[in-house]
Amino acid sequence: MDQDSMQLSQIERRGSLRIRLQERAQIGQPGKDYHNAISYDISESGISVKSYNYIPEKTQVNIILDHKGQSLNLEGEVIWVSGKSGSNQYKIGIKITNPSGELTNIYNYLLRID
Repeated sequence: MDQDSMQLSQIERRGSLRIRLQERAQIGQPGKDYHNAISYDISESGISVKSYNYIPEKTQVNIILDHKGQSLNLEGEVIWVSGKSGSNQYKIGIKITNPSGELTNIYNYLLRID
């Protein structure tokens, strides 16, 4: 399978293209402490972040994304985690459960300039 076919396959599976977005973020479970993270990429329905804190799959999380000096509050569910417990850093895939017009605006803007 060539690279274009692989990308198309990923788009079909996810429903939208992922776009690289590296911004400061905070991630935490409702009612618990937040931890620093860095966003890695976004789509219309999700975000992946890098964090030094392990968060298990199926965990409900809150994400505060700092985009151009404005905070975007998102809620989601951890769908996947790469990196084993006890490792230095984890990449965490999160499905957004409270889609926001602001997230869609950021995604569409990045899609146009990418």
